[in-house]
Amino acid sequence: MRRLRSYFVAGLMVVTPLVITYLALTWLFGLIDGIMRPWVALLLGWRWHVSYPGIGALVGILLVLLVGALTTQFFGRQLIRATEAAVLRLPVVKSIYGTAKSITDALFGANQKAFRGVAVIEYPRAGMYTIAFVTGRAGELVSLFVATTPNPTSGWYVILPESEVAMADIPVEVAVRLVVSGGVIPLEPAHERALEEAAARLRSRRMPGVQEEEGRPVPSGGRPL
Repeated sequence: MRRLRSYFVAGLMVVTPLVITYLALTWLFGLIDGIMRPWVALLLGWRWHVSYPGIGALVGILLVLLVGALTTQFFGRQLIRATEAAVLRLPVVKSIYGTAKSITDALFGANQKAFRGVAVIEYPRAGMYTIAFVTGRAGELVSLFVATTPNPTSGWYVILPESEVAMADIPVEVAVRLVVSGGVIPLEPAHERALEEAAARLRSRRMPGVQEEEGRPVPSGGRPL
């Protein structure tokens, strides 16, 4: 029985990532296909019930590749800039598009300076820590973007006093991968220490009389907690 259980656990470790990958790709495929297939059918004169499943996803992928290729050409870059400028003139659309583009650029490398660093904050309660991305500073206040898991393009914006923010010496790309994976992806020892040190600084600020002894907080002049 113990051997069967070990076989089952080992099998789950292999099968589960494959199933999750399959479900994610199926969802993405269906999403793209559902968006693009009616347009393809309309352009080619097909009736909806006789259009080929998957043709929308294929056209969507080709469209993304085409846009990517255009960004490498001077004329393509000018065309994309003109399109973005037109979109940013629309009253409601410009807010949605501008926010989405700023976050996407920051997360996927188009604008490496959009996030000025990685920080650790106590959220949603004292003693619970969350990774946040620094977006700006105003005096003693720090602007932060707290990304959600597993979709880092969504989240919320918070402003905290500098005393409630601890910077962590971690590259933005590493922090993004950590958020997307929900902490599953292992960190390098140096990055783990950076997070631990940031959390320790927050604890010491919250409890000014606390010192560190053998890795445990202790009150000044008292015994370990």
